[in-house]
Amino acid sequence: MPDLNSSLMSRGFAVAALTIASAAALAAQEAPAPYAPRFHVATYAGAAIPTGSLSDSFDNSFLLGAQGTYALGSHLEVLGDFDWTRPTTSLASSDAHADVYQTDVGVEFGAARGNTRRWAMRPFADLGAGFRRYDYASSELNDSSRPAGFAAVGTEFALGRSAIRLAARDNVLSYESPLPDATHSTKNDLGLTLGVGFHP
Repeated sequence: MPDLNSSLMSRGFAVAALTIASAAALAAQEAPAPYAPRFHVATYAGAAIPTGSLSDSFDNSFLLGAQGTYALGSHLEVLGDFDWTRPTTSLASSDAHADVYQTDVGVEFGAARGNTRRWAMRPFADLGAGFRRYDYASSELNDSSRPAGFAAVGTEFALGRSAIRLAARDNVLSYESPLPDATHSTKNDLGLTLGVGFHP
């Protein structure tokens, strides 16, 4: 009888172990994979701040923009964005406002997004180039479109599929004077923005 009991106990332990192992394997197969979004869209608002000699011609202004990114890997994304500001300029005696548009493409380097079902703090850096358009309300000034480049740093606080983004950006411009002399020079300005992002 002891031998029979020992044999039954051994078989019982073997069946239990096999059942537990099978359940664990099945659970692992059915567990949802971490959510890793490929697309990310964001809208933002902030301030455009001319620096250097550009501040002699334009005032600080309110900035609105939107950005879309597509992930190439856990740390690298391609991006496209569009910004709009409406500063006043000292270059015209009347109708002193200007509509300034900028569109860019570039890359974003950031910490891995990981499982965005949980919260995460994700620092990032952007680099890219595009074009800036100046449309002046005054007929005294000439509109222009010129190349621009940018570099930005910031951080994203992600919670689920939503995120809050804080960024500081430096734009380097090939600037054309709207005055009749149409001189060309390199200018720059800063953008400070706070935005809301979403992973579809």
